[in-house]
Formats: sequence, structure tokens, C-alpha cells
Amino acid sequence: RAFSPSSSSSSSSSSDSDSDDDKPIRKKAEAKKTPRDKPKSSSSSKTKGGSNATKKDSSKDWLIERILVRWWYHMEWPPAHRVEVEVPEGYVEMAHYPYMFINETGKVISRRDTEATLPPCHKRYSKYTESELKEIAVAAVKKQKEELKEVEPDNSDLQKALDAEIVDIQKMKSF
Repeated sequence: RAFSPSSSSSSSSSSDSDSDDDKPIRKKAEAKKTPRDKPKSSSSSKTKGGSNATKKDSSKDWLIERILVRWWYHMEWPPAHRVEVEVPEGYVEMAHYPYMFINETGKVISRRDTEATLPPCHKRYSKYTESELKEIAVAAVKKQKEELKEVEPDNSDLQKALDAEIVDIQKMKSF
């Protein structure tokens, strides 16, 4: 008899079949934890995203993240003074997506390939040096603090957290 989700055998419990299904998965997971599978190079480490990266890459990524979580304190996007870009025939700019163009068939073309047209993203900030990223990150946090004082002057917990973040950014050593 063929199995269907609505039919089940009363002699078999679902927990028995579930535990049988889990055995190969557990074996694979356990096999991955063996010491021979750990990275042998001391210069690389696992980052939160799961990719191998050097400490320099990790610290730069961390600085970029500090900027991207508050990019609106650092830059205006989309820019007030729009840059003219070439628009292929038959394409129109997508609403709410500056420098992205779409045609009738749904093909999308991006013109976000210059410093002036690139939105706040990892690609934009990865071109900066660590010292430039530190300056941008500290300036963005300071601007956030200024605006917080105006909107929530009694929020001392967040003020302290932002002060601590500035200290963390400034203490970061370049590799």
C-alpha cells in the first residue's frame, strides 16, 4: 500500500520513524566536528557569516556593519542631486529603486556602478581603508547621539551604549 500523509499504520509510532530518519543526519553532523576538519591556518577564523576570513577582513567587516546599521546618519540616499546615467531604450526607472531600470519583459538593469550611484552597502564601504571606516563610523554614532538627545533626552541607557560603541570603534587596532 502506498504511503499518503492522511494514512498511517497504527502499529508504527511517528517517533520511531523520526528517530530512524535522524540517524544519518546526526552521523554527518558528528563527522564534521572532528579535529581534522578544523582550519589549520592560524591566520584565518570563522566569522558569524560562516566564511573563512582573516582578522583584518573581520575587523573591516565589523566597521562596515557599524556604518550600515546607521547609514542614514552618514549619507543621503538617494542623493538629492541625481547623477544622469545612460538608460537603455525600452527601460524605465523602477519606483523606489534609484538607478535600477526595468523593461516590459521584467529584465532589470542596474546603473549602481559608480561612487555617485552606489547605495549604502558593503560593496561601497569595502573600498575604504580601516582608518576611513573608523572616522565614518564614529561620526555616524556621534550624529545618532545628537539626534537621540533631541528626541529622547532622558534615554541614558542608549546614550551609554552609543558612548561604549564609540570607544570600541576607536580602540580597534588596525592589522
